[in-house]
Amino acid sequence: MSEDKFLKKCDICGCRSSGYLFPNLNTLAKIAVVLPLQTADVERGFSVQNQIKTKLRNQLTPTMVNKLMMVCIEGGHHKTFDFDAVIEHWKAVKPRKIFH
Repeated sequence: MSEDKFLKKCDICGCRSSGYLFPNLNTLAKIAVVLPLQTADVERGFSVQNQIKTKLRNQLTPTMVNKLMMVCIEGGHHKTFDFDAVIEHWKAVKPRKIFH
């Protein structure tokens, strides 16, 4: 259900054409729509972050940590990953000194 449909069905918000009768309850309803119902995903995210950001890798930028977390959480298993295809693609992007 979209946020607008949810708020229109919510009687407590007092939806009106000129605005909301209770703007704080409107804000609370918007927050409630996006809150996770379970904590497993959040805990998994913190667990992956702790595996990535160790004492030896404490200089990683938030952007890099986010990218590495996405690879860990959404990526496939390393046994099924085709490393040769990635190396060939990396070599084809531009000439590399390492291959001369």
